[in-house]
Amino acid sequence: MHRRGRNATGRATGPGRTGLPLDTAVAGVPDGAITGIAFRERLAGLPGDAAVWRALATDPRCVVIDALFGSTGGDYYDPGDSPAVTDPRTGRTEQKTIAGVLANGMVFYPGTGASDVGSSSTPAPPSSA
Repeated sequence: MHRRGRNATGRATGPGRTGLPLDTAVAGVPDGAITGIAFRERLAGLPGDAAVWRALATDPRCVVIDALFGSTGGDYYDPGDSPAVTDPRTGRTEQKTIAGVLANGMVFYPGTGASDVGSSSTPAPPSSA
């Protein structure tokens, strides 16, 4: 992913798309910084929100998404789906597994007044995007 501060840009496959890439904003989250944010859906085997945040912190294949991610393709992602995420600068592609769908992802949107997820955060490595 192309990183700016703690955020990055990338391209991902999207549900309902026929090979067309989906522009993707990726945000690194410092461990423990926003574990109070709830999920409306979770990967099978993750019994609660805390388990989703632990999976995100410990498994570089796991990602969480906003409920509307990919919806412009006419479909939505679900926990367990595996989009491919590509760094547009290097061409490196990684398969990710959706561990959870956020109940409210506004904290990750710039300009909402809620987008500072941690003042001392560092960018997530490409494998944690």
